Amino acid sequence: MFPSGLVVILVLTFSVTESKVDLLATPETIAVGLSSKLTLTCNVPVNPTMHVSAIHIYHSAGPEHNMSQLARIDLAGRIVSSLPNMTSVSGHVLVNEDSNLTVEWVFPTSAQAGYYVCNVSLSGAHAHIYHETQNHTVGKTKPDFVNIIQELRKLRSFVESKFGNQSEKWTQTYETFKSTHFIKLNLTGSSTSDYLLSKEPNSTAMQSDVMCHLLGGYLAEVSPREEQDITQALRTSGNGRVDLILIGGSDVDGTGNWMYMRNELPLKLNVSLPAAPGQDCLAFDTKASFRVVQTSCSNPSSSGTSLFLCQIDT
Repeated sequence: MFPSGLVVILVLTFSVTESKVDLLATPETIAVGLSSKLTLTCNVPVNPTMHVSAIHIYHSAGPEHNMSQLARIDLAGRIVSSLPNMTSVSGHVLVNEDSNLTVEWVFPTSAQAGYYVCNVSLSGAHAHIYHETQNHTVGKTKPDFVNIIQELRKLRSFVESKFGNQSEKWTQTYETFKSTHFIKLNLTGSSTSDYLLSKEPNSTAMQSDVMCHLLGGYLAEVSPREEQDITQALRTSGNGRVDLILIGGSDVDGTGNWMYMRNELPLKLNVSLPAAPGQDCLAFDTKASFRVVQTSCSNPSSSGTSLFLCQIDT
């Protein structure tokens, strides 16, 4: 009897080992504001002696933090999820085939990075319940400016070719991108434009202008009528330790004739300093009561940390 009992124990141990759980994430690292999708799949290969009764996916900021259940599926195919509408959950639990549970996020944010655990409940001989787990960490990065521009161009070209300018998909992509990388100013007065303050620091004037154009706008052409309203909104925008905010004015010929970059019309703002060599672009100086000052077009960060302001006509 003893050898027979020993054989049973070995068989049960072997069965649990064979029910290997795979937890896969695509991509492994989220480029925040750029990655269009995050897919997390827990897969359980079929096992002739162990049957899956439920699959759970948990998430936390790290292994040392408390876990919260994101999704669960049982043998009857019932899915329980605590995730919002922008997330899809699918899967199946089968006796004679692989079982899986998949969670998919559209435009994942920093909140989706972190530590994930898949816990699988297995039933074996004599109705014994076993648990197999697998973990996976999803990282996050902040894409640089060139990556953002390239990806937005590709997204816009693809979506417009498939669905047209006003498609729901492009609108979703556009709004997600704006909210991730820009702060919309809350103006108190009437305006025919929206003003978006970048969150990405230290771009050149050309990069800033390209980004504004991709959003359907241009570097802000601030008029005297709106200057006070805009600067007041900038003061309350929560832009942190920023020295300069680029706007759309230039003296590219170095003659002191300041013009708006988009249409080369004469600038209507007062520039507090005369033109200086190598400083042919304009910015609000946050350290000097948001006066309009000159700065370098190719390296505005040489005068301190800089952001840029886009204007989009509504």
